[in-house]
Amino acid sequence: AVNLPPDGLTKAAAQLGLGIDYVAPGMTTVTGSVPVADTSALRVEEGIGQGEVTASPFGMALVAATLARGSVPAPTIVEGEPGVADRTPEPLPPTVAEQVQAMMRETITDGTATQLQDIPGMLGKTGTAEYIDDQHAHGWFVGIKGDLALAVFVSDAGSSAPAVDAAGRFLRATG
Repeated sequence: AVNLPPDGLTKAAAQLGLGIDYVAPGMTTVTGSVPVADTSALRVEEGIGQGEVTASPFGMALVAATLARGSVPAPTIVEGEPGVADRTPEPLPPTVAEQVQAMMRETITDGTATQLQDIPGMLGKTGTAEYIDDQHAHGWFVGIKGDLALAVFVSDAGSSAPAVDAAGRFLRATG
């Protein structure tokens, strides 16, 4: 992140759907924000999802869907009425999506979400978001299974484990 230009992370986030506003019938959307980082210290913080970066569960599910298909999908709640974005970002280079998917698979096979190994084709990424002087952390899990993209956020969880557990319960219950 240090070697990127000040708007590098902002542009990359937009390619994944973060920071884009949508009008979707039946839903109010907030994806998140990755502000332009004018200093290398801010870019380091933003590069690990800290600093002024914000993301909603909807936004992170959109990131997962983008990684699954290579471009930002139009969110649709009402069949036949897709959401409309305030802008259309460039699609991801195919090699980027493939590389990130491979890393997400490793999270399931050898990483921090091995309890989801029994779910065929599962890809995922865990995370924590520290707040209040790094004394507390929210737990995250973002996943892809076939054409399903999901994000689980557990407030003040302390780690990503409760989010991974919730994702597993949901996925096993829905088949």
